[in-house]
Amino acid sequence: MQRRIDFSNLRCPLVLVKAKLELKQSQPGEELIFRVTDASFFDDLAKLKHKYHCELTREVYSSHEDIKVVML
Repeated sequence: MQRRIDFSNLRCPLVLVKAKLELKQSQPGEELIFRVTDASFFDDLAKLKHKYHCELTREVYSSHEDIKVVML
């Protein structure tokens, strides 16, 4: 299952707090795509990928980034 979540109107730390809540509720095999405008979000989330057992990739656009999270 894939879910898209738009966090483009949020800044850290709130975007990270909300992302953690989504990760806690996710199941193995699930894919989340976070749309963000906070430039530090990917690096912050990458520090937590082992804790939440997930892999991250990102696509960068001129107005936002889409961070794809695959739960392991």
